[in-house]
Amino acid sequence: MKRVLFRDKPKQQVIESLVKSFFVDNPKVEKAVISLKEDRMNRSQRQNALLWMWYKVIGDETGYTQHAMHDVLRDQFLGYREVKKKDGSVLKVLKSTTELNVDQMKDYLNEIDMFAREWGIMLPMPEDLYYESMGIKK
Repeated sequence: MKRVLFRDKPKQQVIESLVKSFFVDNPKVEKAVISLKEDRMNRSQRQNALLWMWYKVIGDETGYTQHAMHDVLRDQFLGYREVKKKDGSVLKVLKSTTELNVDQMKDYLNEIDMFAREWGIMLPMPEDLYYESMGIKK
């Protein structure tokens, strides 16, 4: 269950409703945890759709699959993060686009667009995806 709380709005009723709903929906549960985190909007569905369209176009031009382009471009522009294994060793893995917020995703899309242009690849920019993905008001 999720609820959005605002700093300057009453919260008691929202929290009470959340708790009540949870225990009604889960009658056998005796204990629950409430956790708060910053509301961070992740990449949008339109940004994701534009990204995968671009991966396909670049892949078709370079001989790679969409998924290969996904890895190549994440390597190029997002880099790696470290994951600690149970044995204490560290594994480096490509950063995921799912971890990007809307502004970070916009920057990533811009990097991909510049990369494609350098290779002479003109990416499609359908209005329904491009303007919203890049935060451009029509």
